Amino acid sequence: MLDGEMRPIAARVLITLIVLAFVIGVSVFVNSRFQGSFAAGIIVLVLPFLALSFSLPYLLPVRCPKCSGKMRFHFLKQKTDSRQMYAYVCDRCTERHEWEGASSSSSFDS
Repeated sequence: MLDGEMRPIAARVLITLIVLAFVIGVSVFVNSRFQGSFAAGIIVLVLPFLALSFSLPYLLPVRCPKCSGKMRFHFLKQKTDSRQMYAYVCDRCTERHEWEGASSSSSFDS
């Protein structure tokens, strides 16, 4: 699956599964080993969670479904008409796979 042929949606699912498995495993570890200590939870759970969340989109190889070119993860500049914050962008054809929900009208932003 990590051979460079992953589609953007598959990458999102894989990122979600990896982070979810990590959080569940570490939560059980912190609760059993450190009796649910807040400081241990921050060090052992939150900091690696943030590192995984920010690094996995950059590390997973993703191919464009349109032209099979390499897609890279980018944080997008916010425009006044668009609330998209991040997307996979193709190097060849500039196809963008914006992450759904970023432009949802149900957000807390006004």
